[in-house]
Amino acid sequence: MKSSFRIPNWIYECVLGLLILIAINKYFFPENPAFVSCHPHPYLFLILLIACRYGARSGVFTALLATAILWFWASPSASLKVWEKLDVTIVHGLIFFLTGGFFGHLRSTHIQREENLCLQVEKNEKRADELTKRNNTLQSFSNELESRILTDINSFTALYHISKNLERLDVSEICKNVPDIIARHLAAEQCSIYLFEDNVLRLSGSYGWQDTLNFRKTIPLDNSMIGLACSKKISLSVRDFLDSPEEISFMGESIMCAPLISTNGTLLGAINIESMPFLNSTHASMSIFKVLSEWISQALDNAMYFELVKSHSIEDELLEIYNRKYLNQRLSEEFARSKIYYLPLSLALIKIIPFESQNHRSRLEEIKVAVAYLRTQCRNIDILTRYTEEIQLAILMTTTSDEESIERTGQIEKELGSMLPKNDNNDRLKIGVASFAVEMESWEELIKNTEESSV
Repeated sequence: MKSSFRIPNWIYECVLGLLILIAINKYFFPENPAFVSCHPHPYLFLILLIACRYGARSGVFTALLATAILWFWASPSASLKVWEKLDVTIVHGLIFFLTGGFFGHLRSTHIQREENLCLQVEKNEKRADELTKRNNTLQSFSNELESRILTDINSFTALYHISKNLERLDVSEICKNVPDIIARHLAAEQCSIYLFEDNVLRLSGSYGWQDTLNFRKTIPLDNSMIGLACSKKISLSVRDFLDSPEEISFMGESIMCAPLISTNGTLLGAINIESMPFLNSTHASMSIFKVLSEWISQALDNAMYFELVKSHSIEDELLEIYNRKYLNQRLSEEFARSKIYYLPLSLALIKIIPFESQNHRSRLEEIKVAVAYLRTQCRNIDILTRYTEEIQLAILMTTTSDEESIERTGQIEKELGSMLPKNDNNDRLKIGVASFAVEMESWEELIKNTEESSV
């Protein structure tokens, strides 16, 4: 068994140094044993070197060994008398111990400080290594997370722009575009949108249904996944039922479904994914699906509210004149009045034929010019309204006979026709006019006669 005891280096140096000094003393200064009469003493230099290099223990040990050599070699007098000088050997021994102890203590303090600093440096290096490893790990996590965040940001940015495009205030346009959006961003193979009408969900738009006949076009709020989603007003996916004891019917018609809820909590409809790759059916896809359903709900709610307001409006927003609904209402009232009191009544329909390459903006500006002119020609009791896309404008001329209406429309056709640019020297303005006759049964007959005269 090996011993773990190891003699310190400073013992070898101490013994070697003293042997060298003894050899020098023996061969070169034999008359001065142990350098007893030397000032300063050579042993003192060795003690000082050992103490300043290795500390207090080595300094005291060297001083003790040097004193022992000095004592036995120089043979001092051991007697001590009051008021007498101490023997030089004793003085040297005391100086040896004081020098070795004092300078050794200073060196030991410094060595302890160095060791503490080394331990602190070592700890700091270990800590730095740990922090470096941790930083590398966090950096790798950060890079991966950044990559995922950028991917999600790109996805959500695309969805956000699409959601803005959905805000067209047209329910039919929204229902037409939603399935394509879901298919594009969630890799859905078959998907659809339903609107809630008469307590059932009615299909309003779909993607990938061309050759599929086994999906329902009307769905009650039953025990199917989409029925449960609308009843509970929560988004569901097929993963929610893998470990669930709850049984549902029509499992195969839904992979993911989400209700469309208005701001006041009313059910507007639902979006449904009937088919998609299983690997794409993830929590991330479900999160995007939920966000998308919220945006579609908002767009659909705004569009439905706009249509409701529009249905009660009597003005056309673009031309700032009355709309067709108001024309029908007033025409029925005026027709009934004419029928009872035999008052004259005429209707003129004005058609402006567009250029072949005319854009929508130019077309709208041209119609606005025509409206501005017609306002100057209409009396206070006349009613200027929007009619249709093909026949743009209508004038309901109350208390106006057939002869007067022909005269007035002739002037309008002449003046307004001269204001409009020609199209290959062809007139672009056509005006049809018809008047009330006693034999007419309804106001729709007056409209029919006016439309025929404008062809």
